This record gives sequence, structure tokens and C-alpha cells, in this order.
Amino acid sequence: MDESKIKEGFCLVSAMHITAGIWVNDEEEGLKSDLFEWLEKLAPVNPNYRHHLTGEDNGDAHLKRTLLNHQAFFR
Repeated sequence: MDESKIKEGFCLVSAMHITAGIWVNDEEEGLKSDLFEWLEKLAPVNPNYRHHLTGEDNGDAHLKRTLLNHQAFFR
């Protein structure tokens, strides 16, 4: 921040892919493991998602991204 002379402002972080998500939380291995385990329980890798009828095989990734969201806004 010193080099840029920016004193205040806004920041929008956006994952630019439909299956990418943003998660803002503590950088702690146990918490991250808990999150991944929770996401897998809610949206497990499963060959029977209706989305797979389109020829894709990443239905779980779309659902997991929906749970995490794709943007974070900071002030």
C-alpha cells in the first residue's frame, strides 16, 4: 500500500470461472479440512447429477461453488 499511495478504497475479488469459489476465513488447516469435508457431504462427487446429461461431469463442482459464492467485497 505504501508504494501505491492508496489510503482507502474498495476491493472486489471475483473468481472468473463458473466452478470457482471464494472463501474468506482463517488460514488454519483443520478449518479448511472441515470445510472440504462439509462440502463433500453436501455435494459429493456423484455420476448421477442431471447436469451430467449435458456431457459434463462436474455437477458437484457447480453445487460446491454455489455454497461458497464466487465473489467477496472488501472495504
